[in-house]
Amino acid sequence: MFGLYLAFLIATAELAQDDAQQYKPMTSVPLFGSYCVTTTPSFFMIVMAREHMYINPALKIHPLGFIHLDSIDDTIRFKFLAETSDPSSLFLKDFVDHKKFKDLKKSSAVRTHGEIFQNENDRKEEIVDSKTREPINKNQKIADSNLPNGIKEMLKDMKSAESWWDFQKKEELFGGSFDVPPPGSNGLRGLRIRYTINNDDTITVYAEYQEY
Repeated sequence: MFGLYLAFLIATAELAQDDAQQYKPMTSVPLFGSYCVTTTPSFFMIVMAREHMYINPALKIHPLGFIHLDSIDDTIRFKFLAETSDPSSLFLKDFVDHKKFKDLKKSSAVRTHGEIFQNENDRKEEIVDSKTREPINKNQKIADSNLPNGIKEMLKDMKSAESWWDFQKKEELFGGSFDVPPPGSNGLRGLRIRYTINNDDTITVYAEYQEY
């Protein structure tokens, strides 16, 4: 019996080691830290997202994308398909009050790509990009214009890699913003949730966890 248990521990350790090797930053982002983006997140990444975002552990999900910006203020983005048609079953009720979900298309809560480092209450006036015709943050546009060309190209590549983070293109969008404690620690972090209800009894969820 002990031999079987020892074999189980060794196999588990090897699996964890293999998974940890998969979790490597895509690139090092100057001034920000390491950056990882993938549409096929590993087991380690999925566990990280579930724990930090308080996703219902009983919920069956299919990962669609994962981003981790590991810097002074960590940011995790996780897109997944949930096998449910009930928004109240998406997250743990002790941390996310589903009664506060609202129609985001009828409010000013929808944020664009360049606003990842801003709190909801700090949202500035938005203008439309002259090329993409998508709304962008005015202050962000001014800041981007002063960046070196190398940084501009890097940010362009990052945006391209995150093309699946496309909630702003949805005709219907629901969700809300919440303050949650980091797993096993004190303090509060931001959890921004957006979702669309599909016609096949599933929900596409865009969840963003951010330190501030």
